[in-house]
Amino acid sequence: MIRWKGWWSNVSAISAELMLQPAIIGLLGVTSSWRKAVKIGDTINVEITVKEKIETSKKERGIVKFERNAHNQNGDLVLNSEWTLLLKRKVEE
Repeated sequence: MIRWKGWWSNVSAISAELMLQPAIIGLLGVTSSWRKAVKIGDTINVEITVKEKIETSKKERGIVKFERNAHNQNGDLVLNSEWTLLLKRKVEE
């Protein structure tokens, strides 16, 4: 699990790009559900959990499904999303 703090607009950008950008080949799917309003001055904490890893026919690639939950400073869930990414893999020789 990874935790980030910051304004809601940075939730997706920070969590995906900084952590995974060198490995991302493609975005295969996203579902998002806003549960509660995010207001100016709120502090957002993001938790990212790997839900599933799927091997592909090409050993240098794999599919990973992530769940991302964003909570405000009161612990209230404000955003729930699931991301499916095609990522580069290390190929074992």
